[in-house]
Amino acid sequence: MTIDLDRLLRPRSIAVVGASQNPTALGTNALATLMSYDYTGDLYPIHPTHAEVKGLRAYPSVRDAPAGIDLVVVAVAAPRVAGVIEDCGAAGVPFAVVLTSGFGEVSGGAALQADLVEVARRSGVRLVGPNSLGFLNQSDGVAAGFGVGMPGRSRPQTGGLAIVSQSGGMGLSILNRATLSGLGVSSFVSTGNEADLTLVDFVEDAIDDPNTKVIVAYAETIRGADRLVEVGRRAARAGKPVIIAKIGATEAGGRAVQSHTGSMAGADLVFDAAFRAAGMVRVHDIEDMFDLATFLLRGRVPAGNRVAVVTQSGGGGAWLADTIERAGMVLAPASEELRAQLKAFVPDFGSVLNPVDLTASGISVEAFASVVKTLSDSGEYDAIVVLMPLLDVSEESIASIAAATTLPILGFSHWLPTPALRPRLGALEVPYVTSPARAARVLAAAARVGEAWRAPEPGPRPEPVPATATPAAAASDAATFELLASAGLPLAPWRQVTSSAEAVTAAQDLGFPVALKLSADGLIHKSDVGGVHLGLSDTDAVGAAWEAVAAVADGMGVPHRAIVQPMAPSGVEVIVGCTLDLIFGPVVMVGAGGIYAEVVRDVALRLAPINETEALAMVRELNIAPLFAGARGKPAADVEALATVVSRLSAAAVAWQDSIAEIDLNPVIVLPHGQGVRLVDAALVARVDNR
Repeated sequence: MTIDLDRLLRPRSIAVVGASQNPTALGTNALATLMSYDYTGDLYPIHPTHAEVKGLRAYPSVRDAPAGIDLVVVAVAAPRVAGVIEDCGAAGVPFAVVLTSGFGEVSGGAALQADLVEVARRSGVRLVGPNSLGFLNQSDGVAAGFGVGMPGRSRPQTGGLAIVSQSGGMGLSILNRATLSGLGVSSFVSTGNEADLTLVDFVEDAIDDPNTKVIVAYAETIRGADRLVEVGRRAARAGKPVIIAKIGATEAGGRAVQSHTGSMAGADLVFDAAFRAAGMVRVHDIEDMFDLATFLLRGRVPAGNRVAVVTQSGGGGAWLADTIERAGMVLAPASEELRAQLKAFVPDFGSVLNPVDLTASGISVEAFASVVKTLSDSGEYDAIVVLMPLLDVSEESIASIAAATTLPILGFSHWLPTPALRPRLGALEVPYVTSPARAARVLAAAARVGEAWRAPEPGPRPEPVPATATPAAAASDAATFELLASAGLPLAPWRQVTSSAEAVTAAQDLGFPVALKLSADGLIHKSDVGGVHLGLSDTDAVGAAWEAVAAVADGMGVPHRAIVQPMAPSGVEVIVGCTLDLIFGPVVMVGAGGIYAEVVRDVALRLAPINETEALAMVRELNIAPLFAGARGKPAADVEALATVVSRLSAAAVAWQDSIAEIDLNPVIVLPHGQGVRLVDAALVARVDNR
């Protein structure tokens, strides 16, 4: 549910608890920041003994201050914070920003934070923090906190960039970059420990803010994960890119995983899947975040991955072309018709292919603008990169080049910008970068934004799985197979046997050749202990395999028990699985299968459940995808049947999440088109209390 944060971020009156005569006190600095930003609302310093602070009348407590306060900034010792919040509730204050540290971020502080949350909920006060730097609403002139108003330094320009950060320091570093480059900012929020309000809440508020065009977020974890996907999709519908950096391990990172799926669907890959589902673009470097935000603030998003390069340096253009193509973009040569048009502006010794090389002797702003317009009007490209050194070129010249096209346009300067121009880089009509790699990363990430915006709304969810599961289903292969079959998954025929004679009979009934596998409670990696025998073509082979498996069982101290199955026809081996993420819930995975699945790690993930269309998209992302089309004379594989299994398993993972933590189908044999798939082996891991 959307939270109305208007009285928090656009308060008409603010009280600062902890402001005093001490000029170095945190509360005093917070009050000074508000005053230096020329806050136009009412300000009330709160101090138990001072009658006046910084020329303003002070009050002993929030309860004693005038009624109608929208926001209280709290900067007192940690043990006193809960009492202040209680006062806020009694005075009808709806929001508090807690600057104080010493809560959940430090050893022994968790109990203090839990007490604070309980008091806030009981008092009806919503919290930012604790351990927050506060926020800056640049559009409305509110700097509530410390550091957020960049005291003693240049203020940021007012513009369209919203910054939301769990780390105050990293958030301020982004704000600092924006300030020093002239990039306009709408807001900055330091969410701190997120005992109450979260990064997701402030991203959602930025979507509704008419002054915000691009949102950047820095996260160490995601709280409010159940709302992340819908908030991201709202941003996409609103045409507001969300760029997110997620660092650090999640709570799931420290737990031991048992199945192939559990070890391959690592926490970081799950975050990738979640951000993808939300239509957010993840970056891994602060420079990439800033470059991409600068590019997207121009309001132009690529409609595809076709890029044209315009250069006055053959070497620089070639370097750009190589790097951009390695990033997955396409630099297709200009068509014959387009080349003929470009020759009017390019010297004879230049090039009208792609890159279009004007050469150093043919360079002029007019030539650049004409080539850019011609490329743009051709309809052959989705974005343009211009290599133009930031030396003597003026802002007006750059603006004229930008005006020549409606396509997204990026500048690359192989010379560093002049000192006079550096403070204006963020405001240039053509955003600039100073390395080919940065240009490539910006274009590839911007193309992903466009792809996310063009993606259709998710189709209907898969039919729910009616079968119920208990942890006992993970206790044995037979119980696992029976549960999976009840969910409609196409397991290969199987028999459980407990003697050599039973194994031989089962093999004869099922038909040779067969496989015989040790079945021991809790044993997932059967081949690792010598418990798998394949291609058994007669009764003697089955008997010998039984003896070998029985010996392994004796060595492990487990009962003599095995599974007999007919050998599956040849096909493409994949792994399909689900794991229960502590933050996002069930996650479905498909990847290259077999005993080396964890070595190859060729996987695609999505948050469950997904429909067959989404599952098919996952399959096509794999590096082994060309195998499904048929390779070296092999027939095309039944990828539609595989997608059905992936979708069905995702629905099962949702239905069984209270009892089952991990599901592993490995290998799944994808047979030739029209013949379906065969689930050859499977394992479940029961959920325990910390899963």
